Amino acid sequence: AMEVLSSVEEELPMVTDPRIRIFTQLVKSRTLISAGDLERLQIEVKKGIEISLYEGINDFLGDLYNIRGISEAMFGNYKVALDFYNISIDAFRKSDREFEMVKPTNNIGNLYNEIYGRPKTALDYYYRSYEISEKYGLTSMQATFLNNIGEVYFTLQDYESAKEYLLKATELGKVTGDKRLSFLSTVNLGMV
Repeated sequence: AMEVLSSVEEELPMVTDPRIRIFTQLVKSRTLISAGDLERLQIEVKKGIEISLYEGINDFLGDLYNIRGISEAMFGNYKVALDFYNISIDAFRKSDREFEMVKPTNNIGNLYNEIYGRPKTALDYYYRSYEISEKYGLTSMQATFLNNIGEVYFTLQDYESAKEYLLKATELGKVTGDKRLSFLSTVNLGMV
């Protein structure tokens, strides 16, 4: 992936279409998350946001703000991450890809659950993510949110509810062919 990124960077100065430049920044940012290059990620995602705002092109702003939130969380700047996740939600709400709000909404739930130790608040965000995914028919994502809900109920020691949601996640994972999620949900079920 980094080789492809290098070749893209060589060609980028010749690209004049701002939408392509913004999309390239988004792809670079996603690649840098995968590579774990957080320093460069911060630079590239900021560039993408700056170009978007300067050019008045909002097509990828939700994605870029979500990635900015992820990078801030990875640096331990959780409050700043929450701010960027919320900005991402607003950007997706104003776009033609409102369904993408599930990503930053779920990320907020993760922060409340894993960092702030507020599982009930996390549960609210996971339910919102599930409802959005259900509304837009994002079946594969629904299983992830059901698993997250089940994990929170387990944390809250509501084992019946945990079992209910983890079973749903496991079944939906099988239906969608998501072996990783089916395995994770099954492991979680084993703890209930």
